[in-house]
Amino acid sequence: MRFAAACLFLTLLAAPWILLSSGARIPAFPGAEGAGMFATGGRGGEVYVVRTLKAAGPGSLADAVSRPNRFIVFAVSGVIDLAGTRPGKAGSLRISQPNITIAGQTAPGEGITLINGAINVTAGNVIIRHLRVRRGFIRKGDMGDAIGIKGQFENVIVDHVSTSWATDENLTLTQANLVTAQYAIVAEALDYFNPPQTPPRHAFGSLFGSAFDGGRMTIHHSLYAHNRLRNARTTAGGRIPPVLDFRNNVIYDSKEATSHTGSEAVHANWVANYIKDGPSTGIEDYPDEVRQTVFAFHSGGEHKIYLEGNYIFGSPERTADNWLAVSFGRRGRTLVRKEDVRAAQPFDTPFVTTQTAVQAYETVLEEAGAVLPSRDVVDWRVIRDVRQGTGAVINTELDIPEAGRVLLHRSLPTLPDSDGDGIPDYWELQFGLNPKDPSDAMLDPDGDGYANIEEYVNNTGPRGGKTPLVYVSASCPRAWAGDEHPGAFRFWRSGPAEGELAVSYSVSGAARPGHEYKALSGTAIIPAGKRYVDVPVEPLKTMAWDGERDVIATIHASPSYKIGCPLRAVVVVVRGSSPPPVRLSDIAPDGGATAADLKSAARVKEEHKVKKDAKLKARANK
Repeated sequence: MRFAAACLFLTLLAAPWILLSSGARIPAFPGAEGAGMFATGGRGGEVYVVRTLKAAGPGSLADAVSRPNRFIVFAVSGVIDLAGTRPGKAGSLRISQPNITIAGQTAPGEGITLINGAINVTAGNVIIRHLRVRRGFIRKGDMGDAIGIKGQFENVIVDHVSTSWATDENLTLTQANLVTAQYAIVAEALDYFNPPQTPPRHAFGSLFGSAFDGGRMTIHHSLYAHNRLRNARTTAGGRIPPVLDFRNNVIYDSKEATSHTGSEAVHANWVANYIKDGPSTGIEDYPDEVRQTVFAFHSGGEHKIYLEGNYIFGSPERTADNWLAVSFGRRGRTLVRKEDVRAAQPFDTPFVTTQTAVQAYETVLEEAGAVLPSRDVVDWRVIRDVRQGTGAVINTELDIPEAGRVLLHRSLPTLPDSDGDGIPDYWELQFGLNPKDPSDAMLDPDGDGYANIEEYVNNTGPRGGKTPLVYVSASCPRAWAGDEHPGAFRFWRSGPAEGELAVSYSVSGAARPGHEYKALSGTAIIPAGKRYVDVPVEPLKTMAWDGERDVIATIHASPSYKIGCPLRAVVVVVRGSSPPPVRLSDIAPDGGATAADLKSAARVKEEHKVKKDAKLKARANK
């Protein structure tokens, strides 16, 4: 072992690609599906414990991803400002080294949020779970994604991430091969008038495609909300069209387009998605091409699309026949013919457990985004918008009422970890591991292919068996006393769910039961057949103090279960009221463009046209 200030490296002896004795590959983690499901990430590398929220330096997340073969866990929760010491400049967490796992669910408290920049993945075999990236308005002229996965590499999966407030796409998956985005929230890209961009209003969801010949990419069980368009936009780049699989997603309040093609030919499955219009949908030109549209062809070309089982809110006819919900052109121009682009059979793609669109709607709204250790107020508000039909596409995050854009920052004390191997002592002791032996982090006692540290973050047992693991999160992180809106803890279980399960817990923190919130029972009952139950934290309007106070739930041991990750969660009782929805009437029209902005954008558009014409001329002369 070798030590550095504020962090620990542990060289692990297992091979970087662990196989079962049969030689079969295993998913990146239980529940990993789609094209990127067999990424191995940092399995077999070093454990790195992130111990600071600084943008760089020893113990930082940036330092953690600076070398290959790392399995990254957290001893802190809070906000990482990627701009660092460069305010007004966008920062970047650049993952340019392969074989990386980032386990955001291990952060003690309210989780990890990155602001003022992006995560840029430019290397293969990467696993990212339970992180939030909220880029935010930095300055006019800033252009960039929240998470970008781009390059000639393979095997990446992003799971339960939350992306918002980007000035380009919130989440981009292009050029690479064998990539999955699952259970993501892709919401509230910024639509302010930004002259350097083409077009200058650029509140986009995702680019989605592969430049590999016949490449495979998957997006499933994700929420797209309050974006102008590209929810998602297909791309390609190889000689053989890629196969793109987009299923069981929810798309809400697209302003200009839902899902659509780019200029490159693709083969795609668009299956069992839920499409719902919102206050911003179709308020500009050609509203009939936007409302109740599941897919649009924004270019000609040899596209082939398989449509099946998509649900269009408010339109039984289009739900019954999805091809009635297709736009074959743009802005009044027909670009393709139905008989040329319709695929009769689905394209062969890696496995995804597929629900009906209506079932997926509930699954996505309950489980998508960075939910461990806590769903944040931004995601909570966006999901409320989807259910209630409220909200709007925003120019910047400052259009959101202040209480609705709070960034979670609370960090609970780090749990004891005597050997510093990234696995807390309580977890090792309950499974008969040695909490003073760091070498057991990558051992695999049950031979299932997952090392002990993976079993810890995956909430599975390292010795097999059917005993469930239970863990806790905050499904609503704030309890607002002003309008008596409850917060909520969510108690989860993994493993068998046949019977009812009673979970014992205690409550601590500065908030006092009976004074600031109604006392909790100390037992959460997960019903038979269910994976979780929510326990409300009901604030008392009569409380006599201002400010915020914590309520911390900690799971207690029981013969009926083992304790997983997280062991604890926090809900904060606040004096104010829950945030109201964004109102369309409060958003400045035209993205807040000034006369100078319009003039600058016209110049950029003309320069863009000149460059494009020059490229076309150069190709013609070859």
